[in-house]
Amino acid sequence: MHPLIVETNGSVIDHIGIGVPDFDAALADIERQLGVRPLDLGTFGSQRRAAGWLGGESFLEILGPASDDPATLDPMMQLALGLPAPAVLFWYVRVSDFDAYETHAAQAGHELQAHQHIKRDGYDYRIAGPDGIAHVPVVPWIIEWRARPPAKSDWPQLGKLTRFDLEHPDPLAMQDILSALGIPTSVNRGDTPRIVLSIDGAAGRFDVATPCPLPTP
Repeated sequence: MHPLIVETNGSVIDHIGIGVPDFDAALADIERQLGVRPLDLGTFGSQRRAAGWLGGESFLEILGPASDDPATLDPMMQLALGLPAPAVLFWYVRVSDFDAYETHAAQAGHELQAHQHIKRDGYDYRIAGPDGIAHVPVVPWIIEWRARPPAKSDWPQLGKLTRFDLEHPDPLAMQDILSALGIPTSVNRGDTPRIVLSIDGAAGRFDVATPCPLPTP
C-alpha cells in the first residue's frame, strides 16, 4: 500500500456511493433491511444525499435525484432516475497529501484527472479520478479531506461492510492499475466492470451492485 493512502480499521475505503431512483423510498428500504435509517443531508445541486457509517472511517453515501425532470439533473442523477433499483456508482480512497499522491500517480503512469476542489457547508475536500476515470467503478476516485463539519460524527452506524468485490472482464489489467497506484485491493473476473457489496445491520442485510454504463460521479 502506498504510504499516502489512509487506512483505518484495516480498510482503505473512504466511502462508497450508491445511486437511487427514488430517494425517500430508498432510505425507507435501507432502514427496513438494516434497522437503521441513513441521515438525510439535504440537497446539493440536483442531488439529494444521505449517509451513514460502515465502521471505522468508511461510510455509505446515498444519492438520488432532486427532481423527476431529467433536464434539470446532472448526468449521474439522470442515470439514477432511470435505475430500476439502488446501484453502486463509485468508491473513494482517502490520501493524506493530495499533491504528493498526484505526483506518485503520474509517475506510475496513471495521471489524476477531472479535478474538483469543493468547499461548502463546513466541508473542504479535493477529488480526482485516475486515468480520467476511464476505469470507474473498479478503480476508485481519490479524495483528500481538509475539513469536515462536526455534525459528521452524528451520522448513524448503518452496519458492517461484509462484502466488497470488484469485478472486471480483464481483472489483470485492472489489478495492474491498482497495484501501480498502491491500492491494496484485488479484482475478480466478471462479465462487466462492477462493484458488489453487502452490509450487515441489526435487522438484516443490504445487498447492492453496479449497473453499466456509468456516468462521471
